[in-house]
Amino acid sequence: METGQRTLEQLQRSCFPSEFESNSPDLTTFEQDSWSTSTSTSTDEDEDLATVNDDLKKILLRLDTVEEVVRSLVTGLDSLKEEIRAKLSTGEARESDIEDNLENTNGHTIAFLKTTAKAASTASIAVRDVALKLFTLEELTTCSVKGRKTHVDKAARPSLPPKKLSLLHSLVKKYYPDVKESALNQSLADKMKFCRMKHQ
Repeated sequence: METGQRTLEQLQRSCFPSEFESNSPDLTTFEQDSWSTSTSTSTDEDEDLATVNDDLKKILLRLDTVEEVVRSLVTGLDSLKEEIRAKLSTGEARESDIEDNLENTNGHTIAFLKTTAKAASTASIAVRDVALKLFTLEELTTCSVKGRKTHVDKAARPSLPPKKLSLLHSLVKKYYPDVKESALNQSLADKMKFCRMKHQ
């Protein structure tokens, strides 16, 4: 029986060789498929590497931008420091210094005095409102702005406390930067004169 089957199979191979060849494994095709898969994997890796390189370039560009911003901020900070030094050298008050060293601002905080100056509709009104809170009634009625003698037959009044006066100028000029100091002093002198007339 088995001999007959082998004979039949041999006969079929001789009559239909193409069918038997198609059923046999083609090593060359397997190798080609393996090479194709390897090539595809390599291409994907190259694309991933290119994407990573692009991302790195973008990050470097952003870092350059950040570095420029930092340089600009440092330059601005240096300019601000120079401006502060210039103001201090000319005797302009530094609010933090006044707040730390003034023993008395007549019971009011610097923040409250700022709010008072900001709420005024004119520089003259700001001077008046801040002065009434910053100086004591005694200072407003017995002192003069700069302590200068105004009448030949009268002694010069003592000047207002210099740090308080400097703070007044600083607060008002924060919201009215174009007003001259002489104008502020005149508004203050007028208010002090009114206080003397009212309380003396």
